[in-house]
Amino acid sequence: MILNKKLLLLSTTALLMTACVSTKPITHAEFMKEADNASGFTKSMLHITEKNVNVNFSKAISNIKRQSRVCISPTAVSYGIAGSMMPNATVTKRHVSMKKISSRKAQFTIKADEAMMMQPEGGSIAFAADITKTGANRIHIKSVSSFVHENLHDAIEGWSKGSKSCYGIPQ
Repeated sequence: MILNKKLLLLSTTALLMTACVSTKPITHAEFMKEADNASGFTKSMLHITEKNVNVNFSKAISNIKRQSRVCISPTAVSYGIAGSMMPNATVTKRHVSMKKISSRKAQFTIKADEAMMMQPEGGSIAFAADITKTGANRIHIKSVSSFVHENLHDAIEGWSKGSKSCYGIPQ
C-alpha cells in the first residue's frame, strides 16, 4: 500500500513538472500572449507595463537597438552558494534581439540561457516588449518581465527617447 502511494505521488509530481516546464523554445508572440492570459500566482510574478511615448517609431527602434548593445552584456556571471553549500559561479548567456515585424510594429526580446536542465534551447525569455507606432511621432510600448528585471521597463522607454543611461542593469 505504501509503495502504491509513493508511486502515485511520484507520477503526479512528474506530470505536474512536465506540464509546467517546456523545453520547446517559446516565441516572443507566444510569451506576450501567455502573459496576457496569465492568472493567479503566475500573474503575480509578472511585471507588465504599458506606456505611450512621444518619439518617432524608426528613431525609437534604432535608439533601443544601439543602447541595448551598450548596456546589456552578452554574458553575466553571478556568484553564490550552490546546493552543496560550496561557492559557485553561474554564467548566463543573454540573447538580445530587436525584430521589426512591420512598418508599425517591432519586438524587443531578451533571452537568458543559464544552461540549466529542462530549459528551452536558446534560453528562456526574461524580458519582452512590443513597440507599436500609434502616430507620426508616437509609440506605445508594452513590456513584460519578472520582477527581477523591473528596471528594464524604464530602460526601454528611456532608450526609445535616446537616453544613454543603463538604468542600473547589471553587467
